[in-house]
Amino acid sequence: MLLLLVVFLLGSIILPALVRWLGAQAFAVAALIPAAAFVHALMLAPQVLSGEGAPFETVEWIPQLDLNVSMHMDVLGFVLTLIVTGVGALVLLYCRWYFFEDSTDLGQFAGVLLGFAGAMYGLVLTDDLVMLVMFWEVTSILSYLLIGHYRRRAASRRAALQALLVTTLGGLVMFVGVVLLVVDAGTTSIIEILELAPTGPLIDAAVVMLLVGALSKSAIFPFHFWLPGAMAAPTPVSAYLHAAAMVKAGIYLIARFAPIFALSEPWRPIVISLGVLTMLIGGLQALRETDLKRILAFGTVSQLGFFTIVVGYGTQATALAGIALVIAHALFKSALFLIVGVIDRQLSTRDIDELSGVGRQAPVMATVSFVSIASMAGIAPTIGFVSKESALTGLLDDAIGGSVWGLVALIGVILGSVLTTAYGVRFLWGAFWKKRDAAGERVADTPWPDPPVGFLSAPIILAGLTLAAGIGAPAIDVALHGYAITATLGLDATGAAVEGPGHLALWHGFEPALGISILAIVLGIGLFLLTRMTGWDRKARLLGFTASDAYYLVMRGVDRLSVIVTSLTQRGSLPVYVGTVFVVFVAAEATALFASDVDRLNLSAWHTPTQIAVAPIMAIAAVFAVQARKRYTGVVLVSVTGLGMVALFGTSGAPDLALTQILVETVTMVTFALVLRRLPARMGEHNASVSRIPRAILAVGVGVTMAFVAIVATQARRTVPISVDFAELAYEIGHGMNVVNVALVDLRGWDTMGELSVLVLAATGVASLVFVSHRADMLSQRPSLPKRLRRKARIAPLVETTEGIRFQTAENRSSPRAWLVGGQQMKPENRSIFLEVIVRILFHTIIVVSIYLLFAGHNGPGGGFAGGLVAGMALVMRYIAGGRWELGAAAPTDAGRLLGTGLILAVGTAVVPLFFELAPLTSTFWEWELPLLGHMEFVTSTIFDVGVYLVVIGLVLDVLRSLGAEVDKQAQQMRSRAVSS
Repeated sequence: MLLLLVVFLLGSIILPALVRWLGAQAFAVAALIPAAAFVHALMLAPQVLSGEGAPFETVEWIPQLDLNVSMHMDVLGFVLTLIVTGVGALVLLYCRWYFFEDSTDLGQFAGVLLGFAGAMYGLVLTDDLVMLVMFWEVTSILSYLLIGHYRRRAASRRAALQALLVTTLGGLVMFVGVVLLVVDAGTTSIIEILELAPTGPLIDAAVVMLLVGALSKSAIFPFHFWLPGAMAAPTPVSAYLHAAAMVKAGIYLIARFAPIFALSEPWRPIVISLGVLTMLIGGLQALRETDLKRILAFGTVSQLGFFTIVVGYGTQATALAGIALVIAHALFKSALFLIVGVIDRQLSTRDIDELSGVGRQAPVMATVSFVSIASMAGIAPTIGFVSKESALTGLLDDAIGGSVWGLVALIGVILGSVLTTAYGVRFLWGAFWKKRDAAGERVADTPWPDPPVGFLSAPIILAGLTLAAGIGAPAIDVALHGYAITATLGLDATGAAVEGPGHLALWHGFEPALGISILAIVLGIGLFLLTRMTGWDRKARLLGFTASDAYYLVMRGVDRLSVIVTSLTQRGSLPVYVGTVFVVFVAAEATALFASDVDRLNLSAWHTPTQIAVAPIMAIAAVFAVQARKRYTGVVLVSVTGLGMVALFGTSGAPDLALTQILVETVTMVTFALVLRRLPARMGEHNASVSRIPRAILAVGVGVTMAFVAIVATQARRTVPISVDFAELAYEIGHGMNVVNVALVDLRGWDTMGELSVLVLAATGVASLVFVSHRADMLSQRPSLPKRLRRKARIAPLVETTEGIRFQTAENRSSPRAWLVGGQQMKPENRSIFLEVIVRILFHTIIVVSIYLLFAGHNGPGGGFAGGLVAGMALVMRYIAGGRWELGAAAPTDAGRLLGTGLILAVGTAVVPLFFELAPLTSTFWEWELPLLGHMEFVTSTIFDVGVYLVVIGLVLDVLRSLGAEVDKQAQQMRSRAVSS
């Protein structure tokens, strides 16, 4: 099971590339993964259903928190696994015909859909409650991406955000409930919690929070409004997420804990009342929709209310019926959604007013729909009939036995069943019947192009299983018995407890439940006819204010509040922002300093003679920087303090820090120079400085506070620091002699990973502020030339086109040979041949030096950070010498790819040891004796360092392209517009 979970993850990563290669055919390949999980579950069926010990796998993850990646397949998990994987495989196969070959972002969609199937697989099988919450939130995020697949459509974006906010909010509330439950039970294991069956006021609060999460996920009132909006997603998403997977997550959670919490005080009032209300609201609205998908959407809302009632009621009879209902719904509702997808794909419409006579032209499709609707309405011999009969019998027995909530549930289910039949008939009529116009004349048949046979294969299989499951109800009864007996006992007519859950069967004889079903079906057909004759289904909305209106009202309120808060706090003044941060810093740290118990300060005037010479220079430069009136002068003076730190590091036995510091200072200077080009040369030229004395007082306060923080912090330690052993640990654990580098990539690798994330965010932030329309850099899109044309390219001028940078095709032998190809695009007054020659000679040498620093850093000065900065400086040289054209030639790739690849390598180094049952970031090494080369070693943490190297290069490249090349381009465009006007 754990291996299959990993396969789902890897498959979702690889699938986008496979789609680019195979197109929509790749969906058929992707379907093999959930199909394999389905077959695997079937192979485990004898062990699961025998009750002799459910399959269990676990890997220790965070022992300090008692968190494990554990998988447990009992009867409930087995049933949900078959639904998630079986329907998932069919939906992926269906996508093969649903999507056009030229569909946009098809690779991303395929990867996300497969990843969602994997997340659901983990959710229904995990035994760790905290892991369940993690899978829960992953499904919310992936469903957001799937619902918003058509991101150019405003409706898709709105629906995706709505679903994300509602389900994530419910998930956060549920997480609090999980924490309370785990703390009270003393374990995160679901198996152990079910065995303990904890009770008490704290548990009651946890139960309510768990139900909030479950109800929001399964679109139960008042959270029901997000599901109809999610119909903006592609139809395969609706068929999978909203019929067989995502909405079943909440039902699964209710089914998982109903056996122990159904009799708790808050459970039934919440579950039954909201379930009944949802069933009625969804059914009524489904009768008023004209879009086939929305009819099914509101029908799904109604059915989810039905499942919540039956599954959540908590007796053995309803537990058996409830799981059978979940199976039935997964089969018939998925088939119906897929049929709607076929209609939409073939006719480009789902509006029942535009469809007429389709049933006679597509008899197979109509038959599949009729079987599915029959199962939904509870008509024999479908599985829907079997499960509904069992549910009515269980609720009827409890109601007769004196249960008030049993009576409420029974009445609600009967009324909801009438509505179910009515909107089921409306679906069949709307999709397949011949229509008449307002004058009573028959409407011409809608022309129907026959779809490929494979396109109908998935709904045909699902409809066939609906019939087969109904006929094979006794076998399903045996399979589900193991879950049903875990629930509480029901009541008979005398109010006494009833042993056993009853049985699923196609025929129980002439019982009250059968009469209720027949009555509901007859009344449902009559209700549909009544709505058509009265025109009630065409009237305006029933209620003036709905839950969806409440959602948008809250969102508008949040937007307005954010505007008010922003207008009050964000005044557009950088000094105000920085000053606020500094005031809080001084106030907070001064309080901590006065409260400190450090009463003795052990200070030294200096440690090395170099400090005597360097420190005054740094201080004087800082004073002059404050007095500087020109921006660039101030930046240069500030950098003197950084260069002073280089001298201090270098003379204090820290060459690694000195090397990194000087590189950082250089890159920072370049960045400032790029920014300062767009700012006035002198400070205060447009906005004069004000409040100079308060600023000076605050600056002195910050400096003094920071000095005392450093002094007190160094004296406050009471135990021996772990850094004392870093030299030994670096060699024994990290297999390296450079303590600084080994600490970064091994001993303190988590810190470095966080810093890498910050670098990626910084690069993305800079790029997003500068690039106007998109982040893609046209300069990097250089043509790929055959070897025989490369020499011609060296002497041909570059030309910028709408498609990127291109070389002229005609030879230009009269032009002088270019040292840098980008230099030819620069104005003569800005071009330096001497600089081009120097850069041409040194560039590759500097790149080699950067690579040397990368691999030498494990045992000597260097490392990925220093090497990346050196490579970045090489790119800076190319940009300065040849301008933005040369930068595109020097780095023919996107900075985002470097950032992403580096982060993946770093994260991969942390994750891979988990598969070998080791702690994250655990490193290993290999050593060889090679001829000529001698003794060689390779440490896996070097891969982490390569990731750091790529991230740093990506950051520098992003800065150069945004603050350098893009700013140059924008300035040139502004000049061109000024000249033309």
